Amino acid sequence: MVVVVVVVNVVYDAVRGGGGGPRLTVTPPARVVFASGTGVVLACLAEGSPPPAVTWTTREGHALAPHSPYMDVLNNGSLVLRPFSPERYRADVHAATVRCRASNLHGVVVSPPVTLQAVVWQDFTVRAEGARAVVGGSAVLRCRVPSHLSDHVTPTAWETPTHTIYPSLVPQGRYQMVGWTGDLLVTEVTREDAFTAFSCRVRDQLGGGRELSSRTPAKITVQEPGEMTRPVIQNKLHAVTVPMGGTIVLPCVATGTPTPSVRWGSYPGSMGVGLGDRRSLPPTPGSAVLVIEAAHAADAHPYTCTANNSLGIDQVSVDVEVESRLTVTVTPSSLTADLGGTATFACTVSDPAASVSWYYNGSPVVGSGRVVAAGRQLIVSGVTHDDPGMYQCQATRAPVLHYRFIEQTIQPGPPVSLKCSAVGNPTPTITWTLDGLPIPQTDRVVVGEQLGSRGKVVGHVNVSHTRVEDGGRYQCVATNRAGVASHSASLNIYGLPVTRPLASVTAVAGEQMELWCPVAGYPIHSFSWIKDGVGVEQAPERRVQGDGVLLVEKVRQQDDAGVYTCSAATKQGRSATGSVRVSVLVPPRIEPFSFQEGLSEGMRTRVVCGVNKGDSPLKLEWFKDGRSLSPGRPPDIQVKVIDQFSSVLTMSSLTAAHSGRYTCQAHNAAAAVRFTASLSVHVPPTWVLEPRNARVSRGHPLVVDCVAKGRPEPAVQWKKKVEGSVQGTETFRGVELVTPRAVQLTNGSLYVARAEPSHAGTYVCRAENSVTHLTATIKISVNSAPYFSGGSSSVDVRAGETSVMECRVRGDPPLTVTWSLRGSSLHHSPRYSESVSVEPGEETLAKLQVSGAIQSDAGVYTCTAHNAYGRNSHTIRLNVHEPPSAPRGLRVVAEGSRAVRVSWTAPEPPPASYVLQFRRALEGWGEARAVPVPASGVAAGVEVSPLLPATEYVVRVVATNHLGRSPPSEELRLTTSAEKPGAAPRDLRAEAMAPREVRVSWRPPPPDQTHGTILGYYLGYAPVIRKVGAGSPPQYNFTTVESSESGRGGVESEGVWTVSLDDLEPHTDYQVVVQAFNTEGAGPLSPPAAVTTREDAPGGSPLNLHCTGLSWNQVQVTWDPPESRLHHGTLRGYRLEYERWDGWSEASRKTQTRTLTEVLTGLEAATNYSVRVRAFTGAGDGPWSPPTLCTTEEDGRWAGGRVGGGGRVLSLVSQGLVKTSFFGDFHGGAEGLAKVPGRPVSVRGVVSGAGAFIVSWAPPARPGGRIVSYTVKWRVVETRLGGGHGREGTTTVAGTVTWVQVDNVLGSLVEVEVLAATRVGEGPSGTARVTLTNTVAAAIYSTASTIRAERGRDVTLPCGHVGQPRPQLVWTYQGRQVSGEGRLVKGDGGLVVQEAQRQDSGNYTCTVTNKHGYDHITHALTVLVPPSAPLVLASSSSERSVKVQWKQGDTGGAPITAFTLYYRKDHGAWTQINVHRHAHDHVLQGLECGSRYHVYVVAHNTVGSSPASTTAVVRTLGGAPQPPPSLQFLTPNSSSVTVFPRAQDDDPHWVQVSNEGSKARRVEVGGLMPSTHYTLRVTAVSSAGSTTHSYSFTTLTQSGEVPPLWKGKRTPQWLSVRVLLPLLSSVVALASSLALVCYCVRKRGREGDGETAVDGAGRGANTAARDNKHNLAQREQYYATIRKAAPRDQQSDLVPENAEDIYPYATFQLPDPAPPDPNHIPMYPIYQTRTEKKMEGYGEVKRRGSRSRGQRRSRSRSRSRGGLADSGEDYETLGSDTETEHGGVSSRTESSNQLDDIPSIRDHTVYARGPGNKDPRDAVYVRDSTQKDPRDAVYSREAQKEPREAVFSREGSRDSNTAFQQRIHHNLLYHAESSTSPEPSPTTERKSFPRRARARPRVTGEGEGSAAAPAAPPAAPPPSYPGAGQSSGRPNPRGPTKEPPEVSETECDRDILPPPRRYSDAKFKGRMLDYSIAV
Repeated sequence: MVVVVVVVNVVYDAVRGGGGGPRLTVTPPARVVFASGTGVVLACLAEGSPPPAVTWTTREGHALAPHSPYMDVLNNGSLVLRPFSPERYRADVHAATVRCRASNLHGVVVSPPVTLQAVVWQDFTVRAEGARAVVGGSAVLRCRVPSHLSDHVTPTAWETPTHTIYPSLVPQGRYQMVGWTGDLLVTEVTREDAFTAFSCRVRDQLGGGRELSSRTPAKITVQEPGEMTRPVIQNKLHAVTVPMGGTIVLPCVATGTPTPSVRWGSYPGSMGVGLGDRRSLPPTPGSAVLVIEAAHAADAHPYTCTANNSLGIDQVSVDVEVESRLTVTVTPSSLTADLGGTATFACTVSDPAASVSWYYNGSPVVGSGRVVAAGRQLIVSGVTHDDPGMYQCQATRAPVLHYRFIEQTIQPGPPVSLKCSAVGNPTPTITWTLDGLPIPQTDRVVVGEQLGSRGKVVGHVNVSHTRVEDGGRYQCVATNRAGVASHSASLNIYGLPVTRPLASVTAVAGEQMELWCPVAGYPIHSFSWIKDGVGVEQAPERRVQGDGVLLVEKVRQQDDAGVYTCSAATKQGRSATGSVRVSVLVPPRIEPFSFQEGLSEGMRTRVVCGVNKGDSPLKLEWFKDGRSLSPGRPPDIQVKVIDQFSSVLTMSSLTAAHSGRYTCQAHNAAAAVRFTASLSVHVPPTWVLEPRNARVSRGHPLVVDCVAKGRPEPAVQWKKKVEGSVQGTETFRGVELVTPRAVQLTNGSLYVARAEPSHAGTYVCRAENSVTHLTATIKISVNSAPYFSGGSSSVDVRAGETSVMECRVRGDPPLTVTWSLRGSSLHHSPRYSESVSVEPGEETLAKLQVSGAIQSDAGVYTCTAHNAYGRNSHTIRLNVHEPPSAPRGLRVVAEGSRAVRVSWTAPEPPPASYVLQFRRALEGWGEARAVPVPASGVAAGVEVSPLLPATEYVVRVVATNHLGRSPPSEELRLTTSAEKPGAAPRDLRAEAMAPREVRVSWRPPPPDQTHGTILGYYLGYAPVIRKVGAGSPPQYNFTTVESSESGRGGVESEGVWTVSLDDLEPHTDYQVVVQAFNTEGAGPLSPPAAVTTREDAPGGSPLNLHCTGLSWNQVQVTWDPPESRLHHGTLRGYRLEYERWDGWSEASRKTQTRTLTEVLTGLEAATNYSVRVRAFTGAGDGPWSPPTLCTTEEDGRWAGGRVGGGGRVLSLVSQGLVKTSFFGDFHGGAEGLAKVPGRPVSVRGVVSGAGAFIVSWAPPARPGGRIVSYTVKWRVVETRLGGGHGREGTTTVAGTVTWVQVDNVLGSLVEVEVLAATRVGEGPSGTARVTLTNTVAAAIYSTASTIRAERGRDVTLPCGHVGQPRPQLVWTYQGRQVSGEGRLVKGDGGLVVQEAQRQDSGNYTCTVTNKHGYDHITHALTVLVPPSAPLVLASSSSERSVKVQWKQGDTGGAPITAFTLYYRKDHGAWTQINVHRHAHDHVLQGLECGSRYHVYVVAHNTVGSSPASTTAVVRTLGGAPQPPPSLQFLTPNSSSVTVFPRAQDDDPHWVQVSNEGSKARRVEVGGLMPSTHYTLRVTAVSSAGSTTHSYSFTTLTQSGEVPPLWKGKRTPQWLSVRVLLPLLSSVVALASSLALVCYCVRKRGREGDGETAVDGAGRGANTAARDNKHNLAQREQYYATIRKAAPRDQQSDLVPENAEDIYPYATFQLPDPAPPDPNHIPMYPIYQTRTEKKMEGYGEVKRRGSRSRGQRRSRSRSRSRGGLADSGEDYETLGSDTETEHGGVSSRTESSNQLDDIPSIRDHTVYARGPGNKDPRDAVYVRDSTQKDPRDAVYSREAQKEPREAVFSREGSRDSNTAFQQRIHHNLLYHAESSTSPEPSPTTERKSFPRRARARPRVTGEGEGSAAAPAAPPAAPPPSYPGAGQSSGRPNPRGPTKEPPEVSETECDRDILPPPRRYSDAKFKGRMLDYSIAV
């Protein structure tokens, strides 16, 4: 509620000053909640004149006792409620509504009502509630307190062992506390959060502000992501209220798997847009936070939170309501009205929906008669003496329901809670009804309400155990003085109709009435009402609504009173009846009354209040000014009740206190009505504030009170005595006419704003009304302190002249005048003289003379005058003029590119103006520009312009005044800031170099347009989109081209820049643009250059491949072109490949066409064909389409899956390896849609008995379809006796039968024909002749066959035979007789091979023999098994791709149908690719550079899938980022350095200045000191690794110059000549001594070496020295070293990985390669270690402790290079971090044809993971985990446990060890480019350095000097690796040679695995390890 007060006064005929009516300055809040143990103080302060008295009343207006056991009223008006114990609680005190009342003689004002709520304080517990969250998601922790204390307890913080989180609008790291709820939001939950304890802290407002913490900390239960679930938003909130200008934080947290993304939007369905200026914090996984700051009305609308993941979305809409502050304005604020006039007040409220009420002197304005409240206006007509006073406008806001219960339908039994929450001002109250009747409270039903914050109240109905009678229409009604808000909804409880108890309802005549049917139950189908036995529908003003409510429009007492009965029935006819008794009451009506006019004090009066209508009982009550006269009325006011309808109000002796508004109120049970009349009593005036004599100082304000009271209000008038009046004949005139600037206020006081001497004199105040008048005479005196009436404020004088300064003073005498300069007296100097004189008119003149003025005399002089009434001062500035001095402190205050702002310190004396001069640094002052500058413009800085960007300038300043110019200031050198380049690069050209590459060239912008150092260029490209109506500009993809180091020093050179763009689309039109950029940004784009990339092979396969049958031997294949974006050029045609799908045809047929269809001819009927097609352009062929399977039948129909092996075909289809396309019906009339079968083969007949024979055959080779039958025709062509000739017969058998027996044949020679038939017809016959004999020789009628069977199945080999006597049957396998063990001979002679295995394949022969003959047949059995694992290697790689090749060994007897390629990155998931069966390589695209990948292949045939191949490991090209040059990377300034693009380091000795993301183009590092040396450490990170580099720089000087090297430094003392000369002498002497010692030692060593060293050729040291010198020259010419950083985790016990460990000029001789293995596939990318062998050039192996000269030199050189190794410049060797630790696989560049050209390279699985090798690094060293050979222990990790003598013993010469020799082989592949270095090799072929011929001891390997034949290929598949024990030999591709090739040290230094350092040097003397090196 808001109250505005206005003061009204009434005068007769003139306007006068207003009064000081009471005004409330501090009012208590509308609702006060306090604890019983603390009490509360309600402050109510008021001001006015005279000071008002403050009292407190109840809401009804009854005064509160100032002192009681419960409360006190302090002297300042504050109300104190004392603490109390719970048992002393009183609702009329501690839950009352009170008002504050302030009054003085002008009237009364009241405060809005204050609702008190005392809470009995009790202890409580704070509980921190944990949450569940998924790793990476979000969690919300809650701080819980008892619900009834939630509005009085405020959460203040959350605490963890390491953090304290306070409420904030932005997150604190991963934490954010929501202030208004106290919740803690934790984002990006980690597993460590499960071990963090969270506790919350709260402040108890009612407990004196004490703080409590939760006793038990909360935990986050962290869960791993499980199965995928839809997102669910937690703790959905639907409405929230925020005050106007307030702030609210709305978190939205969702759960789900995967973790959902969460966004806030400003309307339903929005996804994070449309929030306007509202702030949605950056979302985190699983949560988003909406912050509304400074809320205003436009923010009041729904906001939608949307959670989304791959399984769906969830949304919640939150309705935000902004509660505005209620403000009221009344116009006018003060009003003076004439008697009989009209006073009008307007009340303006900020909320249009608020209601307004008016108060007069603290009492409500009834608004009848002369005073009318018309809406928001108050109109007082016919103003009388009773109307002046205090008028108040109070605005109240009607209740608004914020929460409403919903309709529910339940079964009886469960509890129900219905809630309503409302907000209003004043705080509303909530009442509940059920079916229109109040709800009675029982032990089951509880009705209550609870007050909340900001005027919020929550009402509830709780039913603990629901019954059918609890159902019905519930309504909550929120009510305050401003209005009513209600809500109703039904609670439906299933059950039969139940009658409620009889209820009574009172209705008011003339108003509407609603009656609810008093029957409960659900569902109810129909209602009927009757009254007094008659249906209510007969009366037109009554009607029954659908829900059973009876509505009566206007109630009449006679007709509508009575008993109403309602019947409710269900559909089943079950019903119940209830009744309601209705009573109709008539409201009262009062007859108008009024008081007599002209009543004075002492008179009597009375009025009568009569009621002429209304039901009894009636009650009449009188009120005065809104306060009841019943309790405590004055004794002179009497109320007499004549009867129940009349009351008389009598006043026996009127006084002024009786004036006011008298109201009669009549009320009965129906209503209460009022009528008001005003009484005005005339009273003579009396003094309230009588005037008194006054004294005032000149210039001060003066107020003289003259206040009188009376009725009517007395009129007050002031007059002043005219000067010169004679005593006794004084003349007085109005003060406005006599005294200027003196006015009379509306309250009667005399007011002088600024007193002057003319205001002194005699004054009279007169107060008068219609009764009488009062007068009072006073004197006013004005005292004058000194004041200055004239004088100058500034005096100018030239230096050396005399100056005079004057000041004129007025005031009461005596006056004293003094002079001072800057606060100091002037009596100390004879050059100053003072004089004082009195001028006419009582003016005092003071002078100060200064002789011989100098610059120190300049300043502010003060003339001070004082007398008994005060003092005053006047200042005069003396300016001594002379030419100014030079300005000082010239500096830059603001820096720009085309202007700078400078400032300086003004010289003494301050000049009148300045001249600013500036020029370029290379120009002279004669070319400088001059800018005049006023002296007043220096403080804020002076702009120097126009300037050029990135240019050095020199600035100086000259001061001037009217006497001359100063010398120039010191020069200031500055460099303007850079700007974006002002022009585009020139001469942009683009040229296509490859299908995906374009070379772009351009020249830099003109030098005068660079505006700074060009750091690089943004090169943009975009494809040209040619669409009709497309007018949007192209969207360029930009890449950054960094500037070279030479271009960073100044203006960019005029050279041509050339850059290649790759990864473009082939055969595509592109537009290319370029723009230069510097430190300030990018310049304009260049005009685009057009270019078209070259053609490439198509990138996609043809689509929709399908086929249609044309005839039994023709198929038409059709397809659609590939997607247009994948054409990559002009399609020139298509290539088709097709083959029989039975898989047994190795060769496929190919054809080519330009159209989208092709007819394949020469096919076979009823045959499966696999067809695939690919497109080609001029650049090559595209990928094959997925193969399509086509199947035909003999009758012209095609079908899939009914061919032989159909089950396997469908299996392959299900695996996705082939695609089927079955032919539909074809009804053409071509030349025979099908083909008749061929002739049966192998037709023969054997005699089976007398006159009987058996005919057998094999099916036709080309059946032409399914054989349905065979027809056997026989005819006798010869007989023994001549009879029976021509006899013949025909027998037809099923198509599955292959023999038939014919009996009872008479003849000796029978001719037999066998014909095969399909559905089309019979084919040609196969014939044979049978000679019938009387003996039955052993014969076999089964036909030989080739049988293929899957492994594990039983196979039957037929051997049907005849013979008499029974022949002997023998089965043989591969020439050996078949025995048991899975083979069983059946009774019919057939052989059953049980559970056939691969080794059962071969030829099986069945032989039968009896005495009459012999016969045999042979079956060829092939057992099919899944294929063996392919042999895989990665043959080549690039930065983004790897070519994988494989070779299939054993196919398992069945054709390969497909390959499946699997690959993954380290620690990544496997990816699967299906490859065609004819493919033997595949290129993996889209890989990450510098990363390691694992690859293996699985082969498939018709039987099954092979085991996985061994896993090959390959690394794509690329390495860690290289540090750029310092000039390109950073630019220093005086106080900062600009870094491109970022810098970070974790070293504690370094200061981390930034960790910007990779997208940051520049980083400013500030806070540096000028001319100071700094070191900046930078770490660059990519997917291939990281690189740390340090940059040293020196900041510029303060003026922007490069500091000199030793400027300002003293020469070090050690450089003194006195120190250097003795030091140098000592060093020379020491060096000479060391040289002599070394010479002696070396000479002795040579003599010793000559005795012990063994040189194969007997050469001396001189020859070796010459060779070494020659090798050094060759090394300098050819050798290119691969360098890399030192390994990070190099162990201290390992020899440094430095190629220099081998004698740097040594050459080596390699043995002949091992015999080739034809089944072996070379693995060039795999590094392989070799066993040690004798070092060339050192003779035989030395004994332990012996040492050769060459060895000492090698070791010495190794030590001398140790520093390089330690500094990170090691040569890259095998076994270093990049190879052994990461399992790296180098790439090769040879053609893949070497897979077939090179017969054998062993140990191809060195890096492959196998069953016995879990770590690829182990494979580098371990040949066989069971290897016991001590010589192999060098490579085994177990060898570290062996004694050194066991590893390097001389026993067992390796020259004679065949196994050892097989392991020693060399293959040096020297290519033009290394996979680990960007530098090309100096040669592209193998080089042997020239050297003098000499004999060398050689290690002879296998194949050298011996005739060992290559081993035969194994019959069984090779054993799995590792541990297979195979040789590690790698052959020379060029074959064995007579002389083993020499390898120079440049080749051996490439990749060498150094021996472990833990072995002593003595162990390695004379021996070296041998390695295979691949680049």
